[in-house]
Amino acid sequence: MNKLISLLLPSIIFFFSLLTVSTGAIQFSQVVPARKLMRVAFSPPPPPLSARQVIFAVVITAALIP
Repeated sequence: MNKLISLLLPSIIFFFSLLTVSTGAIQFSQVVPARKLMRVAFSPPPPPLSARQVIFAVVITAALIP
């Protein structure tokens, strides 16, 4: 049972990191049309991913590749 968990853990972590990245991308794609509609020129649109999400994805990817 413990061996099964240790085998599945990397794929579960990868799935959740992928979910985090795709959620950030979806939120960004929904924000852009709203910004265009409001014509807010003085505030720049947010980046597609926060620094925390990028660092998290890089760490998870580095942990998956031996």
